Amino acid sequence: MDVLTSSRTHTKHDDMVKMYQDPAYFDTICLPHHFWQPLAAVHYKIQRAIHSTVPFVNIIVPREFGKTTVVNCGYPLYSICFNLERYIVICSETATEAESNLRTVKYELVTNDIIKHYFGELKTNRVKDEFGKWNEKYAKTSNGIYLAAKGAGSQIRGIKAINVRPTLIIVDDPQGIRTILTEHTLDKMDTWLENEVIFARATKYQRKVGGKTKTFEGKVRLLGTVVHHECLVNRKRKDSRFTTVFMQAIEQDANGNRVSLWPEMFSLEFLDNQRKEYKDNGKEKVWMQEKMNVPMSEEDKPFDKNKIKYWDNVADGGNAYFDIYRGVPVMTFSGQCAGLTEGIESV
Repeated sequence: MDVLTSSRTHTKHDDMVKMYQDPAYFDTICLPHHFWQPLAAVHYKIQRAIHSTVPFVNIIVPREFGKTTVVNCGYPLYSICFNLERYIVICSETATEAESNLRTVKYELVTNDIIKHYFGELKTNRVKDEFGKWNEKYAKTSNGIYLAAKGAGSQIRGIKAINVRPTLIIVDDPQGIRTILTEHTLDKMDTWLENEVIFARATKYQRKVGGKTKTFEGKVRLLGTVVHHECLVNRKRKDSRFTTVFMQAIEQDANGNRVSLWPEMFSLEFLDNQRKEYKDNGKEKVWMQEKMNVPMSEEDKPFDKNKIKYWDNVADGGNAYFDIYRGVPVMTFSGQCAGLTEGIESV
């Protein structure tokens, strides 16, 4: 294991002070297998935003540019190692993704020898959920920080750990390719963020700093890619409560020259060639959405939501052709076709 303690005048304490002052240094020293490419200006900009004291931060960065690794992996581990939070909740589009991100954090605490060298044993233990049952979605570190994983849209408000509300809630890509983006679902996600996330956080909490008890405000860190004009991260760009960091894969420098957002990983030539490949296959607007955060217009999408028709029920001579199943019209059959609807309960 390589640790920066070879010099007589350089101590482990010196390293820890530098890590505390520079979270990006913590990431590269303690998590080299996650941060194996040199960090770029984009990552330092994300670091400054998420580690600030402002309560609400909105990070909009193209896919594959490391935002999840920085915010969902490095950020919670840094907060745990330096005992900066009391209760961290990690949210993703699905509960499965959120649990996977939580497992990554727990795995690093248990197996990472560099973290153990600097911070000692910080393993996690299972804890009971809000229903009093043992649940892998919840954990508690050996230095007393509670962790939870939640899917977007699930209940967060009201969960507490020993009367402590979440002090840090990370919402990572709550709307993606598996989300059906209609006016109803877009509004529903916005309502979820307001009612379940923002109101779930600890508005005020206390922890010790340098032997003194200080008061802090709970934080929400929202991050994602613009997948729709009215998606959550794009809506919050217009919300005065949120500090937004907006970046595109290709930007302009101070002299007006086109530059790659992460040149060490994706050269400008690579990005231009990638865009051309998408364009040659009639998918340029997909590339613009994923890499430049320019969402496709409704007319560019394969289905026009305004042409989708809904029925409460359709009957002809007493025979129902459509049933409503959990609010969705489902075509029903009789005779030889009846078996086509068997097993719908398992969907």
